[in-house]
Amino acid sequence: MSAEAFEALQQTLLRLAERSRNQDSSVGPARHCVEGHDLELLYERDPRASTLTLLAVNRVR
Repeated sequence: MSAEAFEALQQTLLRLAERSRNQDSSVGPARHCVEGHDLELLYERDPRASTLTLLAVNRVR
């Protein structure tokens, strides 16, 4: 993974964590694409524990 893709991954996780603080809980894992880097994140949030867990990072083409 390039340094640019890793930086985009970190920034995306920060935004998702910030956004999840303001949303109701959802059941099960969620997916999110990292624009411009062909990456798809699979993550799950736990609002009671205030955590966002990254489950997988997949390259999409």
